[in-house]
Amino acid sequence: MRRAADEQNSLHILRESDVILMDLAALADDFKQRAGYTSVDFKDRTGDWRTDSDPCFSSISERFQERGYIEKEELREIGRWKVQGGRIDRHLKENSPERVEDQSALAFDSDSDGEKIAVLSELKGVRVPVASTILAMWKPDTHAVIDFRALRALPAAKPELLDQETYTEFAEFLELFRTYGTDPGAYEFYIAHVRDLAEESGLLTREVDMALWEYDRRRTES
Repeated sequence: MRRAADEQNSLHILRESDVILMDLAALADDFKQRAGYTSVDFKDRTGDWRTDSDPCFSSISERFQERGYIEKEELREIGRWKVQGGRIDRHLKENSPERVEDQSALAFDSDSDGEKIAVLSELKGVRVPVASTILAMWKPDTHAVIDFRALRALPAAKPELLDQETYTEFAEFLELFRTYGTDPGAYEFYIAHVRDLAEESGLLTREVDMALWEYDRRRTES
């Protein structure tokens, strides 16, 4: 209960801060230029490892879409990229190569965002944030990485999420902070709003999640 109350209070502070209009493009550009961005490795057509240093995953996206699945060692690389310190690698490496390829192919073929996340989450060590990262690396124009920073910043760009007069959506948004790590439905809720922002701003959905992350970093670290 204490955690839920703290989260709700932080959301009230965000709403009352009067920082509602966000320059998403400028925030995304700042994210891209900020020192310390971590690149990700993947296998090219020849099977050699290549490094993608683009925050929008241009090279790895092209390869994943061309191939139609990811490989086990790529999954481990993605896990290290998303979860710093390699805390989940011992779980990720328990997946067989065939299992990783099959599950990722099924996810990429699905028409449902929730199903994509659910299928990827069947892999050992993969929860919604890592599954969302796989999807963002696969198609950064339609998918985005979900994490606490991006969620917490979302109402600054979509203040209607905190309107208690529409209590159902307000309550659903608050629930995201408890479930987003394990509930594919939380990703469906999140990505729908991120896509709206992407369409309004002319950005990739991946760029929107970068902008939200950067906004929250500034707000909490200033």
